[in-house]
Amino acid sequence: MDLPFLIADDDSVFMWDLTCHFSQEKCLKSQSIRTSQQLRVALSSQQFSGLILEPNLPGGTWWSNMEIVRSRGLSHRTVVVTSYESAALVRRAQTLGVRAIIVKPVGAPSVVSALLDDDWQSPSRSSHVDQSLAGVEWEYLNRAILSANGKIAQAARLLGIPRQTLYRKLRKLPRKEHAPAPPLSVIEIEESACRK
Repeated sequence: MDLPFLIADDDSVFMWDLTCHFSQEKCLKSQSIRTSQQLRVALSSQQFSGLILEPNLPGGTWWSNMEIVRSRGLSHRTVVVTSYESAALVRRAQTLGVRAIIVKPVGAPSVVSALLDDDWQSPSRSSHVDQSLAGVEWEYLNRAILSANGKIAQAARLLGIPRQTLYRKLRKLPRKEHAPAPPLSVIEIEESACRK
């Protein structure tokens, strides 16, 4: 019996696109989840062939979500797909041995290829550096978390801010102005029921 693939992302359009690609193009089963708690439950109760993970899921931090994956021994079969690629996230993902790190916007075929194809090559990364204040702050916060080994309270002490303030700042992801809007609304996609 083939094990399903797990898609952990809170972007409904992206998850639907991946689910359709798995079922229609590759004839593979997949399961979708949206929160850190669902990730923890799914990985502790089932086995999966692989994982597509947005590390910034609601209800947890990117560090805690990466630790869940590490503790279940799934790192080498994981593709990290993120809206914002921080240096701390990349270092942690590489340390854990994830298969690939891909920055959104990206299409389902590229993500599935990164997960399934042994000879997949990462596209060259753009030399664009996010110089916005939000991007610099995000990077700084994530470096503090990396220095504190994922412990939010310790990172907050390093930064000299209350723990609640750090949690609030982590919930606010920097916006990427160059990211295109999805072509269809979630309602339109759900109505199409993944038909071509």
